[in-house]
Amino acid sequence: MSSNLQLISVRLPEWMIEAMDRLVALGFFTHRSEIIREAIRELLKRYLQILNAATIQMEESESSAVST
Repeated sequence: MSSNLQLISVRLPEWMIEAMDRLVALGFFTHRSEIIREAIRELLKRYLQILNAATIQMEESESSAVST
């Protein structure tokens, strides 16, 4: 695991904690933090594609505005 990880606090509903604990108990994950990291990683993968496309679009729009 990377040594540059930072600690954050998150409040979650009890049902989410219980579901994570069941996944850990069944051996799908070793810790709750592993579940949270994977969930965030997957969400960011999805949104980073959208964010990157929007950023390119904004840069192209700004570039054409400057050249006119």
